[in-house]
Amino acid sequence: FPSHDRVGTDNGAILVNNSDFTNLSRIQANLDSDTGLSSFSIMSLCVDKDNNIWIGTWEGGVNVHYSRHSKFALYRHKSNSPQSLISNRVTSISCETNGRIWIGSNSGLTLLDRSTNQFTHYINDQESAKIQNNYDIVFLKHDKDGDMFVGVWGVGLRLLRKGSTVFENFTYSRGKYGMNMTAISLSRNPNKVWLGTQGSGVLLFDKQAKTFTPIPELNKVGRLLGVNVNSLMEDFLGNLWVGSNNNGIFAYNPRTRRVTHFKQTDIVTGKQIGRAHV
Repeated sequence: FPSHDRVGTDNGAILVNNSDFTNLSRIQANLDSDTGLSSFSIMSLCVDKDNNIWIGTWEGGVNVHYSRHSKFALYRHKSNSPQSLISNRVTSISCETNGRIWIGSNSGLTLLDRSTNQFTHYINDQESAKIQNNYDIVFLKHDKDGDMFVGVWGVGLRLLRKGSTVFENFTYSRGKYGMNMTAISLSRNPNKVWLGTQGSGVLLFDKQAKTFTPIPELNKVGRLLGVNVNSLMEDFLGNLWVGSNNNGIFAYNPRTRRVTHFKQTDIVTGKQIGRAHV
């Protein structure tokens, strides 16, 4: 498993077994077996410290594909069990180096402690500033410091610093589009992350200064203003790649502030770009 690249699709997961993409294997849905996925639609993937693959699905809960054998474990919501997932509609998963698994869904945030195999659900609590239950979690991302960023639809950004039990809340409401987070990418600057939004373009968030900086070269009419950002990824040169809904791909060089727009008529085969990794 360590040499595999992993791709989630609407028809199962694909493992890329070599560098030239000629050796592929597929993990398909098999709803009646412990050797297949519980759902065709893969929303998120992460690999834990033991190289097990955690697979978040839409309406199928969480599947775990173990590195030592080909069988699956399944975690699902059970209406009569408070110790189950909040929802089977899993939108994002993030694996901590200590073995804990964070699971975001359309109904809130869940923490699975592998040492006890127990779930903790984060509900609205003003004293501890926890994530409110029934919030739609859009993304989860841990940075190199072990801090976790949580995108909550219609609410904003939440930050859980390593060793803390309190979420810090940040909102960006400039303009008419509000605070709908859609995507995140880590930056080469360890204190900053790139954020994609619905309509407000791309923002650069500084976790130390606790500030949002809009990117004017991207956030204008004809580019990303009023457009959904579907995916973000900073490449090894520091360029930011942005996949949009109905306006192709943008490449942004933060040093020169140059923007290159790849439209449908260029190399892009469609206007809508989903999640991708560079």
